[in-house]
Amino acid sequence: MKKNEVLIVIALTLMIISISFTACQNRDASSEEDTVKNFLNEFFSINNRGRYDKLMELTAISDSSYSSPNGVSELPEHIQKAYEDYYLPFADTASDSCIDNMQAGRLPIKYDALFAEYAVNVEVDKITLESANENSYNFEVF
Repeated sequence: MKKNEVLIVIALTLMIISISFTACQNRDASSEEDTVKNFLNEFFSINNRGRYDKLMELTAISDSSYSSPNGVSELPEHIQKAYEDYYLPFADTASDSCIDNMQAGRLPIKYDALFAEYAVNVEVDKITLESANENSYNFEVF
């Protein structure tokens, strides 16, 4: 009888540990999903917080034909800063390498520009995620 009681206590302890561990995993997964949703919301919300308007305002009034002392053409520091500020909202939801890749591909600037050309405003209403594997999601943005 004492042996059964010990087994029951061990089983209950393992069950409590398992539930606690699962709850922690779900909280982390939820946090990860929130991060992904926040990134997608920022990415697909055209001209979110006026980011594109600010960038265009600073670049339109500037002479971008600056050359460094060694003759290499480069953007003036204030325009470089404007581009950095454009990508600043992604800092909490994307890695540095992701932001670097977005900058290299001019994402989402080219989408902001396309929608600005047609005076269209896009705001995200709903995002659905489906885990594809440990490191990626399939998503729909409405």
